Amino acid sequence: MFIVSSFFAKCKIIFGNTELEKVLSFFLFKITLNEIYRKVKSLHGF
Repeated sequence: MFIVSSFFAKCKIIFGNTELEKVLSFFLFKITLNEIYRKVKSLHGF
């Protein structure tokens, strides 16, 4: 989680574009959801 937040902070510094920030945060959110979903699936053995 720390890596993602630091990466996002770097992107904010580089771009500083609100529209791009929205897109980046959306992608990061989707990636995080996919990771959680995969972990839950592997835990329950689906």
